[in-house]
Amino acid sequence: MARSRRLVQILFGLFFLFLFLRARYPYEVNIPSDLMLRFSPLAPVFYFIDTLHLPLFFWPAILILFLTPFLGRFFCGWVCPLGTSLDIASHIIKSPSNKRSARWAKFRWVKFGILSGALLLAVFSLNIWGYFDPLAIMTRFTTVLFYPLFALFSNQVLIGATKVPALESIAYPVYDWFKAVVMPENQPHLLEVFSILLLFVFIFGLEKLSRRFWCRNLCPAGALLGFLSQFRFYERIVGESCPVCNRCQVECKMNAIPEGKVKETNKVECIECFSCSEKCPPNAKSITYRFRRKPYYSKPDFARRQFLGTMAAGATTIGLLSIGLPHKSESARQIRPPGAIPENEFLDRCIRCLECVR
Repeated sequence: MARSRRLVQILFGLFFLFLFLRARYPYEVNIPSDLMLRFSPLAPVFYFIDTLHLPLFFWPAILILFLTPFLGRFFCGWVCPLGTSLDIASHIIKSPSNKRSARWAKFRWVKFGILSGALLLAVFSLNIWGYFDPLAIMTRFTTVLFYPLFALFSNQVLIGATKVPALESIAYPVYDWFKAVVMPENQPHLLEVFSILLLFVFIFGLEKLSRRFWCRNLCPAGALLGFLSQFRFYERIVGESCPVCNRCQVECKMNAIPEGKVKETNKVECIECFSCSEKCPPNAKSITYRFRRKPYYSKPDFARRQFLGTMAAGATTIGLLSIGLPHKSESARQIRPPGAIPENEFLDRCIRCLECVR
């Protein structure tokens, strides 16, 4: 299953890039370029809060939310492109083991605090959830950092190749295809590049503290799916042949297996990566998975005091924003996508993914 998971991660990553490249002029609507953004588990929840309406174009996210109580946080382990990128970064950076990074487990409640605060602010039409949405974050990184750098580097390499007589006959067709498919327009220069670069360094730099630090402690989408996963029908079973070698606990990406208690699983944190069963010794193979007729409960790491503190911080933020921010005056310099809805509604629904500037 772990190999299947890696294959699915690669396929969804390629699908994300395919859709990203389709966000260009002239725009073709047969496959929407924002289809991957519709997989965000947060999108239908906050859209419903804003409009009291749940459109069917969020069907991928609705399907994920429906399946999560049965299959757990499979979106985080199999689908999310940011999670896949963090897995790759973890191998490159050499993230510390679960034992060395165990001290960060006490911050798991933060992601529930971010989700609760975002929900409270959304009730008062203050949209911040898009800044924390993993799919919106990955789209911002790709739009502002990855794609422009790749296009610049590739363009210079291909131009250089056309000047080499031995490569000229091959380089020109490749260059023409590159300009037509990969980079049909000039890349925009965005002022946000430095702030987004800092966010990129922050999120990926956290891998030096623990594997998937963002997913474990900060991601509100993971918090929402974790909340739904606490009543799960699908469970990890450790048989009597288990030698208690702790390899499953060591390999767990989310530190969802308590040290010394390999038969237990934190259902809220498990992302169904199957790394535990993959590393189970061949002579034991004691880990299996099965469905239960009734769900079983696993409590999230979010105490009442932390919840009340989050609500107080959210209420304070609402008050400060309502009295401290001047009304924005309309300016002819503001850029909005063609066909954008009225300004107030646009600001409420925009998730700041920056795909429109692609």
